[in-house]
Amino acid sequence: MIPKLFHQHSDHCSKTVDWFCTDNKLWYERNIKTPKGYQLLKQYGWIDNHFTYSFNSHGFRANEFRPDSPSIMFLGASIVLGTGVEYKDTWAYAISKRLGKLNYNLSISGGSNDSAFRIGNHYIPHLKPDLVVFVNAFNWRVDLITEEKVFTFYNIEYSTPERYKPFYKEWLRCPENGELNYLKNKYALYDICQTNNIPIVEIDGYEIHLMSKHTCGRDIMHPDAEGHRIIADHVYEKITNA
Repeated sequence: MIPKLFHQHSDHCSKTVDWFCTDNKLWYERNIKTPKGYQLLKQYGWIDNHFTYSFNSHGFRANEFRPDSPSIMFLGASIVLGTGVEYKDTWAYAISKRLGKLNYNLSISGGSNDSAFRIGNHYIPHLKPDLVVFVNAFNWRVDLITEEKVFTFYNIEYSTPERYKPFYKEWLRCPENGELNYLKNKYALYDICQTNNIPIVEIDGYEIHLMSKHTCGRDIMHPDAEGHRIIADHVYEKITNA
């Protein structure tokens, strides 16, 4: 029995939902009422295009965990989870299919490098995947864990409760905070993988955002299926050349 880790999406354990995070009904209805939003939704085929998000018993958009089965673990944020597209169109799913392994996509929408480390630190020793793919997040994101919730601060106005704004504003003043936080999480993940004799490949999150920015998922913030195909080819090449 693999113990569960409390994380940002724990309230979605074993659930299937119609909308998720930035791909939400309210924003969709707002976008469709604006000329630019309607044009993009129509151009990319999202008008009345219904799909769902399903989560495993640990709250991840991933295969149910089967220890000792061939698997690949993905750690990252929304562009890895696949916010805005169907599960079958995500690049993590495409990579797992190409390699013939279970898709352990343990990514957090809006997550940080803190999130990737914390989740990897808990699940890598239990699941022992054949490979870990770590997609680094933007350095200005940082996590705070409380008894009630895991917060990821990534925007002063939208993601930060009022009581934490002074700290986060001060933290953001010096970019070195984010740079050091990224490096600490990266090296810690590499150490965990080395300890468990598991190879790890790091992917530049900003790079894959750029290579897919001309595409448009249902939330008009993340790539569509074509964008995920582009990323899948890029990541597959990185894996095979590692």
